[in-house]
Amino acid sequence: MVKMRLRSFVVIVILTAITSACIRPEPMKVEIKQRKILHGVPSASGIEKIGDAYWLLSDNSPWIFVLNEQLDQLDRIAVTDDTLNLEDGVIPKPRKHDMEAMFTFLTDNGEMVVLLGSGSSKNRMHGRLMSVEDPAGYVVIDLTRLYNGFIDQAGLDPDELNIEAAAVGGDHLYLFNRDKNKVACISIESFKAYLDDPKTDVDIKIYGLQLPSIGGIKAGFSGATTTKDGAKIVFTASVENTSDWVQDGEVLGSLVGFIPVSELKDGYEPNCITLHDKGEPVLLKVESLVVSAELGNGEFDCVLVTDSDGGDSEFLEIRVSDR
Repeated sequence: MVKMRLRSFVVIVILTAITSACIRPEPMKVEIKQRKILHGVPSASGIEKIGDAYWLLSDNSPWIFVLNEQLDQLDRIAVTDDTLNLEDGVIPKPRKHDMEAMFTFLTDNGEMVVLLGSGSSKNRMHGRLMSVEDPAGYVVIDLTRLYNGFIDQAGLDPDELNIEAAAVGGDHLYLFNRDKNKVACISIESFKAYLDDPKTDVDIKIYGLQLPSIGGIKAGFSGATTTKDGAKIVFTASVENTSDWVQDGEVLGSLVGFIPVSELKDGYEPNCITLHDKGEPVLLKVESLVVSAELGNGEFDCVLVTDSDGGDSEFLEIRVSDR
């Protein structure tokens, strides 16, 4: 009788283990559906879908490039008056504004676009505010107080500041620092108050996230967006063999992942996957992304852009599943 009970217990344990294994979420999957070189678009650092067009930001170009869905260039918008004395069509590194992040938000006056400098040096502590209807009439934003608040709250050294991405979800703005993978959460209302008066202190919540490594080098945030309902952050990260954010290094790979906003906390390890094409790792520095379609069941089509550190950028269309 005891042996029968023991056998029954073992069977129950085995069945429970099998059942548990079956109900675990499936591993993430990612498929690269299209790749295309974006001729004439150097060092893409941000992308937004505005209406039926893609707006591409470059970290060393004086323009935003506006492309249609077929990736034909429709327009380019000057975001700095530094359009002269270019070298090979780009602003030389000592002068570049290094605008790395772009996002949009709604106001009573319509949709606004914000560009953010990385903050990695003194001349990179500025951004731009423009309306979609009149982007040429941009306003320069002084980000010094906001970024100093980020540094203080995150416990960073000034040379560790490197804002690479920004995304709006619901009532909050999220800023992503590449070094130490710090994420700042700021209410949109607080950010609007800062835009009105750059002497205003901004209430910032900071979270340090854990990303994987490639070749012993930790991945760092490079791009971010949110799902339509604002419940999930979709991000990109890349691995670059450099100890100096101002200098470029060998790219070892890039990845894409998801952060449920409700689970955002210090030490969180988001679900992510490295990008491969035909079984080989994609040795490109993916810099930004936007969700182009939400397919249901945890599947999303996304458009990604890469920074070639001086050459033409690349466009990638992927399908990724977060389960």
